[in-house]
Amino acid sequence: MPTNVCTPFFKPGNDITGHLTTDIGGKRFVAPVAGGRGSQPHIAVCAAGAAPCGVLGHDGVLGENIHFNVAGEVPVVAGADITAGTRVEVGAGGTAVPLATGVPAGLAMTNAASGGAVAVLLNIG
Repeated sequence: MPTNVCTPFFKPGNDITGHLTTDIGGKRFVAPVAGGRGSQPHIAVCAAGAAPCGVLGHDGVLGENIHFNVAGEVPVVAGADITAGTRVEVGAGGTAVPLATGVPAGLAMTNAASGGAVAVLLNIG
């Protein structure tokens, strides 16, 4: 049974399945890395400030095929205190932090304390 599940609050699009290149906690921003086969990308934790491709659906381990959310409003681990209405970017460890100099990843729909989950309306792509 998966743990730390990222259940979307609103989901208009489809999930994508990726192949994990490392252990990753759920509710974290991920990005494609070298490799992949067919339509299944290899994914890892997104680097701080970089453009994510989605949010991991639940805790996963190296080599696992796992879904990640690419659209909608989903919970993301907050890497700092966040106020609703704040644009967010990727912080350390694939967390959501207030937008500073990175690529916008979405809009915080709720308040969250660092380490908690913030509802993020994704703006990916």
